[in-house]
Amino acid sequence: MHKGKLLTALLIVLISLAGYYTYLHNKVLSSADFCIKNSSDITAIHIEQGKNKVTLHRKNQKWFVNDTFPANRNLIKRYFRIFSNLNLVAPVSKQKADSIKEILLKSGLKITLFNDDDIEYEYLLGELNHSKTGNYLLCNDNLGLLNSLGLLKNLKNIVSVQSLFWRNKTVFNKPASEIKSIRFKNFPLPEQSFLIKFEKGRFNLFDYKNNKIEHYDTSSLNRYLSYFQNISFKQTENNLSDIQINYILKNNKAYFIELIDENNIKYQLNLYFKPQHAHNIKSTDYDLNLIYGKLNNEKYLLIFEYYEIDPILKELNWFIK
Repeated sequence: MHKGKLLTALLIVLISLAGYYTYLHNKVLSSADFCIKNSSDITAIHIEQGKNKVTLHRKNQKWFVNDTFPANRNLIKRYFRIFSNLNLVAPVSKQKADSIKEILLKSGLKITLFNDDDIEYEYLLGELNHSKTGNYLLCNDNLGLLNSLGLLKNLKNIVSVQSLFWRNKTVFNKPASEIKSIRFKNFPLPEQSFLIKFEKGRFNLFDYKNNKIEHYDTSSLNRYLSYFQNISFKQTENNLSDIQINYILKNNKAYFIELIDENNIKYQLNLYFKPQHAHNIKSTDYDLNLIYGKLNNEKYLLIFEYYEIDPILKELNWFIK
């Protein structure tokens, strides 16, 4: 009797499994098989293509790029809006499926969405098809041709592996209470470099040789720390060749600022004098309104307006009573 019940239970399981796999094999794909069901559950987005990658994380309802810089909220919202309302133009035929999957695995944009440590969605996003009616998309083993019902011609235009694509233009946005130290190097005037460091419950000032300065204007120092909120760049430099950029990086060093916050995250900004005229890159006739900058290890050359960044370009003498 016991064996009979066991065989009956096993038969039911086998029939259920057979029915499930038959359903998977014969089911008709729909847009719902590709769409994000609930974007509020997503806590991280990893985007990869080749050796390039960028991570977007949500912390306390705010999104950050590579755990460092605030993300552009509008771009995050746009991504979720589009990928929550994808339109399935057509499934991919069995004859073409293997070749398209192979292309996506080699050159597709990999987008992985997490709910904490659990993977919710794995996408491989390809190019527009020849008739430009949609992008090939692989989502959790479902393959189809998808678009956004006229909202966007190419789905690849709303995602990127470049961190600057996702960031807002803020470089420094730290109140004094979150600053652990600031090191400022002045390349034209090295003796005017300084270090501000929080230790033993107060900020201390050091000169360019790391000698502690006992007497300085505390109100000036506090005012200087307050300037590190909402420092932004104007735009990226897109008109220079690699040779011109390399010349500027080597020969036009102006300032270096390193801010370490309370979580020991480093923000390093190198600033370079901008030539007045791009056609004469070696000229020391520098732009009086704009200055170049490179942040951390990002490859982009940023353009800052002096009025925006000048408050944090102080000399050591500015703090001395």
